Amino acid sequence: MRLTISVLVALVTIPFVLAISPNPNYEYHLPNLYDVSSSDPSNDRSSDPSDPSSDPLSGPQSGWADHLQAQLAQPWPLKNNRHRIKYCYANKATKDALECRMQDAMTLWQNALGGPPSAMARYSLFFKATKDKDHKDLFCYPDFQDMDHKGTWNTAIKEDVLAVFTSSQEGISHATVGFRPGQAMEMVVDHGAEAAVVAHELGHVMGMIHEQSRSDRDTYIKFYCENIKGYQEALNAIKQDPDALAQLAKNNPPVADDKKEEWFINKICNTMFWSRKYEFLAYAYLKGDGMVGIPVDGDWGFDFDSIMLYSSFQTAASSLCDYMKDFCVMLRKTTVNGQETLSTFDSKSKPSLRDAQFVRKWYPWVGEQVPKTSQKRWD
Repeated sequence: MRLTISVLVALVTIPFVLAISPNPNYEYHLPNLYDVSSSDPSNDRSSDPSDPSSDPLSGPQSGWADHLQAQLAQPWPLKNNRHRIKYCYANKATKDALECRMQDAMTLWQNALGGPPSAMARYSLFFKATKDKDHKDLFCYPDFQDMDHKGTWNTAIKEDVLAVFTSSQEGISHATVGFRPGQAMEMVVDHGAEAAVVAHELGHVMGMIHEQSRSDRDTYIKFYCENIKGYQEALNAIKQDPDALAQLAKNNPPVADDKKEEWFINKICNTMFWSRKYEFLAYAYLKGDGMVGIPVDGDWGFDFDSIMLYSSFQTAASSLCDYMKDFCVMLRKTTVNGQETLSTFDSKSKPSLRDAQFVRKWYPWVGEQVPKTSQKRWD
């Protein structure tokens, strides 16, 4: 199944996850995981939560990759023995456009976890929409216009809330990673995105990053940076960039003339700064999420079933990847009798078993068993 691309940018300040879709036409209600009965307003936020330093980005695996173990982000807070992700829609129009897909995406996660939060399901995470004391919707920005003109933050909503928006860019979705006290936490969803794309972004919200960012990626994946859309433009740009040329001139040891092309390619394909400078999507594939020595790998190996993994086709410059492997961005390595073969792979439409284990690890069940017949909504 072909899904919207999700690219993750890992800035130390406030990582964001971006979903880019080459095809906008990709792919029940959660009574417990998805809780819309919130009535917990407060008035301790008086400023716009948007952070101009934020960068958007957002992919599957047998393990996972995340920012929580590296303490680049925190799990969402525990309240009354439940980990809660509170969220608000930008305005009513945003809620009308996204609410059904949000519920469907949460259902995908709940199904992967074996049901609502409970001792049996072994997790305690739930989502809670912001409401006032009369159980009426509280929206993030009462005078919201668009992402460039958000308006004034609703002071009745606390800072520890995920702000949810629709994207003005077709095929683009992104989200911040994990819980980040004092920083803006946002999820922006393409108006045409399917539930699986929203579920991918929720993975970022919970703390996950892309599977292809694992340090062991190259053991399982063959990566072709030159096949990413915008490669030649980025390469041409860095060759003419005064800052890059100055850095090249100061390189110690000096770079030989016949190695300069390789030096430029390494910068745009393997460093966060230069790939981001030219808006070249290689930043979504950086091992370690672009940070050397930072532990991001999950407890198990690489997971081709993870909802957090890009497909072979996403970000590809040419649609020929559908028919010819030479044009793809990533290919799966398989070794049989000492012979390595390469094959394409698709994005997944639901969280994997190992994705579910991430939730159980960081949001474990706390407290007594909820009776199977209970339909309690966590408040």
